Amino acid sequence: MERSLNQYSLSCVIETGARFLLNPRHKHEPTLISNDAEGRKTRLNFLKRALNIASRLNAEALSFWSGKKQDTVDDRTAWKWLISGCRELSNYAEKFKVPLAFEPEPGMFIDNLSQFKKLKQKVGHELFCLTLDVGHAFLTEKIPAGECIRKFRKEIKNIHFEDMKKQAHQHLLFGEGKIHFGDTFKSLKVISYKGLLNVELIRHSHDAANVAKQAYQHLRYLECTKAPGR
Repeated sequence: MERSLNQYSLSCVIETGARFLLNPRHKHEPTLISNDAEGRKTRLNFLKRALNIASRLNAEALSFWSGKKQDTVDDRTAWKWLISGCRELSNYAEKFKVPLAFEPEPGMFIDNLSQFKKLKQKVGHELFCLTLDVGHAFLTEKIPAGECIRKFRKEIKNIHFEDMKKQAHQHLLFGEGKIHFGDTFKSLKVISYKGLLNVELIRHSHDAANVAKQAYQHLRYLECTKAPGR
């Protein structure tokens, strides 16, 4: 993998969703806030191993999220476990100098940028940064995604792109949703963003080559023409 990245002058971000990898019966479990100490340890060790891989591949960041809170866990306890896990992971990341890019995810315990800001303050580590998903911001934030980019410019280490419709957390092909990307690209230029724009179409892997081509052409059009709309 390292050789291929170098050969084609590619960069990468390590994603760590692990839908059924750690538990084949329960999607995304265990997490940093699971009501099981061994489960939380399993997720943390998995993230540390991913950091090892990120270091070997010279990845720009390690992307991860909180997970869903189980009914048996109260909010105060979930915050305590999450902060503790993120601090330990941040300290571990110091040896590699790989930024952590935490992603607020609709439906999970930390699902918006205000909660991320609170978490970052509690973790208190310079390597603890942000994955900003434009579609997620479209769903959860009261301000446009472009304004979110400008507001969190110092924290952003990774950006996810996809189209989306209001009230539905479904990652859509560009043009199938309601997001207007003009201001988003303008904001990326304003903050001089140099990181990756990663198109996240998790339900289109069966047609990855064609979808990747379509996405690239669409984003290049928006960037090159400075198109005001979608």
